[in-house]
Amino acid sequence: MGFAIALVAIGTYNDLTYSISQPQAAWAQVENQLQRRADLIPSLIRVTQAYARHEKDIISLLNQSRRAYLQANTQQEKLQALALVDRAISNFQNYAATDSQLQASQLFINLQYEIAGTENRIAVERMRYNQATSAYNLQIQQFPNVVFAKVFGFKPMPFYESSDRNTEE
Repeated sequence: MGFAIALVAIGTYNDLTYSISQPQAAWAQVENQLQRRADLIPSLIRVTQAYARHEKDIISLLNQSRRAYLQANTQQEKLQALALVDRAISNFQNYAATDSQLQASQLFINLQYEIAGTENRIAVERMRYNQATSAYNLQIQQFPNVVFAKVFGFKPMPFYESSDRNTEE
């Protein structure tokens, strides 16, 4: 009887280890796309500096948001920094919507395509992460996994919910 329980425990542990690796891998893909977005910020700054020398607040917020994201180490810190990145990009886009000279710039138009593509990639990777997280969280709640998950220290993972960019802080 003890041997059978040990086999079930080993099998369950291996299954749970595999299951937790799925959202971890998906999160790495989310981070790749978020890094891509952070890497676009210097281009936003250059465009803003070229067309809006008086918009130092936008430039400052863009710099600050990128720095906050790059200095974040944990998943939670990165999610908090993303709120600032979202706000900075939103402020830039609001400014750009009112500046006809900037809108006519080919550099700006190309950058807008880059940003839109990156946002789409982030949305896809966020969906994949949330799907993997959902599958993992469900697995650790099912019997007999729930018993072994507690014994082995497997805990539910958080979902990645996008911040509302239309909300001003």
